[in-house]
Amino acid sequence: GLPNRRALERAIQTRLLSVAEGEQLVIVAIGFDRFTQVRAAIGYELATELVAKLGRRVAETAPGLVVGRLTTSVLCVISTATDIDEVLARADNLLPSLEAPVQIGGEPVDVHISFGMATATVGDSDAARLIEHALIGLDQARARQKKLMVFDAEAYEIGRAHV
Repeated sequence: GLPNRRALERAIQTRLLSVAEGEQLVIVAIGFDRFTQVRAAIGYELATELVAKLGRRVAETAPGLVVGRLTTSVLCVISTATDIDEVLARADNLLPSLEAPVQIGGEPVDVHISFGMATATVGDSDAARLIEHALIGLDQARARQKKLMVFDAEAYEIGRAHV
């Protein structure tokens, strides 16, 4: 199966120690939109198979990606990059192939996903916070009805001030 959140945190922590100058560690939360409805339609066992197949699909998009499962309906991807705009463009270009129907139990299952991203540079050291920021980025993307968004710290702080 896919690595769990604890394994992902360890992988992020290890990668944080080796981030080179000018390089960024990129954490992507990939959320399955309407997952609860899909799981209700196909059942828990097939929903688990769906998430595993999507994880493999994501892993096949580029060598060196670490892909795991943060929650029942959210995958995590760990990668490095020197240009976040390039990462955003690549993710946007991959979206159609990642959202292609997946064969589960002999039937095609429609997949709709959203991305939330967070980045870290030399000196950042909190894997749990990076995952949290990627998950908040995912929530921010969904709230703005976008498919992809980098964690917006300013918007998050403004929103927290109004609670």
